[in-house]
Amino acid sequence: MTRNARRVAFVSDRFGTPEVFVQDVVVDAAPPVPTRIPVSDDPVISVSWSADSAWLAVAVATDGGVRQQVWVVRPDGSDAQRIAGSRDQHAELGPWSRSGHRVVVTLPSTEPEQPARAYLVDPETGSRDDLAVGELIHILDVSVEERLVVLRDGGRGREFVVVVDRLTDDDHPS
Repeated sequence: MTRNARRVAFVSDRFGTPEVFVQDVVVDAAPPVPTRIPVSDDPVISVSWSADSAWLAVAVATDGGVRQQVWVVRPDGSDAQRIAGSRDQHAELGPWSRSGHRVVVTLPSTEPEQPARAYLVDPETGSRDDLAVGELIHILDVSVEERLVVLRDGGRGREFVVVVDRLTDDDHPS
């Protein structure tokens, strides 16, 4: 949903395959027909709107399987591009930065005993800034100034949540 709650993005399989749609929010009248936003031929898993309302981030199931790709697209359907993931590498969509200018993407390692890496990705340029490294990290939130990162790490039964200060490289278990 946009910051002003006037538009919403959602996933629907109304045409057989899960896809992204955008619709204006109307209170006192019949809702308008949603606009289909083409992203990929693969099924859409989730969609999130940037805080500045300029972009949608979309997770798709590569070939309908378990590996995911992360795409960004303008709410009018323009500028769709894959920013992470492929048929050979899984990518996890994380939250948007509070400014809305960058989105979190986590890439698990394709090599045994290597850590996962999370990045802040600029949808305009595709540039990536290192955010966090860990065994099985999942980024939950990023502070306004992008200094603090809340993440979940560890394997099943050994998970923990920690706040990491990117400036000092200190962690604060919760």
